[in-house]
Amino acid sequence: MEQEKPDPFRAVWPVTDASAAKVPAGWPPTRETPVVLPLDVLLRHNAQTLDPVMAAQPNDARRERDNLRAGRDPRAPIRYLPTAYVANEILVRAGGRDRSALNSITGALQQRLDRVLTGERRVQLEEDPRGRELVDLRVRTASPAVVRVSLRSIGTATPPDAWAVLQALLDPPPDERTEGQSSDAETADGETEELEGFEAEIGLNHLMFAAAAGAVGFSAGHSAGGVGFSAGHGFSAGHGTGTGEYAMPGLGGRAPVRWLGRPPARQELSRRPVIAIVDTGVADHPWFTESDGLGPIVTRLRYDPEAQRVVPGDEVDDGGESQANRIDPLEGLVDPFFGHGTFIAGLIRQVCPDAHIVSIKVMGTDGVVGEADLVNVLGYLHALQRGNREADVDGLPDHIDVVSLSLGYYHEATTAGTAYDNVLRSAVSDLGEAGVLVVASAGNNASSLRLLPAGFTSFADGRLPTTSDGVPLISVGALNPDGSVALFSNAGDWVACHSPGAALVSTLPIADTGLRSGVDLGFNPPGQRPVASWRATIDPDSFTGFGTWSGTSFAAPVAAAAVAQQLMRTPESRGAGSSAAARLQQALTDLSFPVVVT
Repeated sequence: MEQEKPDPFRAVWPVTDASAAKVPAGWPPTRETPVVLPLDVLLRHNAQTLDPVMAAQPNDARRERDNLRAGRDPRAPIRYLPTAYVANEILVRAGGRDRSALNSITGALQQRLDRVLTGERRVQLEEDPRGRELVDLRVRTASPAVVRVSLRSIGTATPPDAWAVLQALLDPPPDERTEGQSSDAETADGETEELEGFEAEIGLNHLMFAAAAGAVGFSAGHSAGGVGFSAGHGFSAGHGTGTGEYAMPGLGGRAPVRWLGRPPARQELSRRPVIAIVDTGVADHPWFTESDGLGPIVTRLRYDPEAQRVVPGDEVDDGGESQANRIDPLEGLVDPFFGHGTFIAGLIRQVCPDAHIVSIKVMGTDGVVGEADLVNVLGYLHALQRGNREADVDGLPDHIDVVSLSLGYYHEATTAGTAYDNVLRSAVSDLGEAGVLVVASAGNNASSLRLLPAGFTSFADGRLPTTSDGVPLISVGALNPDGSVALFSNAGDWVACHSPGAALVSTLPIADTGLRSGVDLGFNPPGQRPVASWRATIDPDSFTGFGTWSGTSFAAPVAAAAVAQQLMRTPESRGAGSSAAARLQQALTDLSFPVVVT
């Protein structure tokens, strides 16, 4: 990163020196960084955590292949990383395919499964019929989409495990192997292509997360916080040290503050840069209410999990954030991710006041998003870019410039060829090839382990390669107020830039939930009290519209807004052409990103 005195008003710091991004020699292996979601989150989503010790292994041929690719002992068991996934589902990539093509794939998977799993181990694949309607919508624009395939045991009451079923599907059946085969190098080309083809088409339905201060856990998300450093859902009350300090009010944790300035002002423009937020929604707030006659500030949409489609939302609940305590009403504290999307939207307004924000509510107040839901939302944005307006909403722009993602997960495998989820990777890359810049948070685990999708960033040797008609994926780490890299921020040669992400101040929903933590000498209900008629401590659960928070969840939208702001200074005549991608490439170059068109 550039070595100069930090500019307090600068919003993005690209990594221009490749050596500065490398993990120092002697760091412990990233596989020693466990990330495990709490049991209540798993139960809520019918999910489980992959056990690295007991996880089903691939057969000898595939294990040898993966070990050779990773430079390990070919015969050694593969040590997977813990990851959370829906227990009884696998995903089939469906983007751009019609129903007959999709049926052909699922039929082939079932045939393969029948040849591998026999007797009481048999499993029936049941395609979700709602996914077929989604296929019809996406085939016209060749946009990303996935179809959930449920798993049902035949002849036994034991529910199937999606991981074991996936391993069985990826292993070539015994009758397809040549006698005496043991390694991938000895396998026939056709068989290798088929095996790797299945790897590109199917995968687990991972749980993606975006943890906040004092929430699901600092070890499980983007906003600094932690099970070990927190005494509840709403805020941290422990004695955290190191990364845990960021979860404490006063040190960057979520806490109410008073904003004395005016809302950011907009100017009249013929076309505004458009930033899409895929998160928890944006609450009704004065900063997002049109009062200048210049059009809407925020367009609210939501993902309907039943229909598996993006539909219109509103500022109250469907597309906003109005209920602060859904997870555990008996505790009476603010849910851990309540306000996450609203905070992100406020940061965008501060950095790029003229941006039009498109908010898609897909994340609940527990901060978890299924991979299938995210892929289908990205497919919607891709289809919108291609001129296929699915949700009939007034004021919805036809073109999205930047997508801000403040969520992710750690993949279970680390070997070449299986290290990345091709289902999600293709969805992100399709947006880039369509001229939409995706900006993703790098994660909060102080680890060099790649958080996906940010870890898909092709940043190596100080270069960000892209095609002439596309834009690169941008991964974002977090900075402290003094310009140093935040202790919680993930690191590695895949992190392309850093933005302010600790102790930020932004918008939060107006909500008062739970009991005051200190002395309250008032005798009337709060709504009937005149100003200065009672004394009390600061109530960490009472938000009047603004607050503080920390995490790479918030560094990502700051970077996204910085690019949008620069885009306003980039006329269509600049760059290699007049396309949206060319303008974004030029905006990134002007911000010192080392973009290289290949």
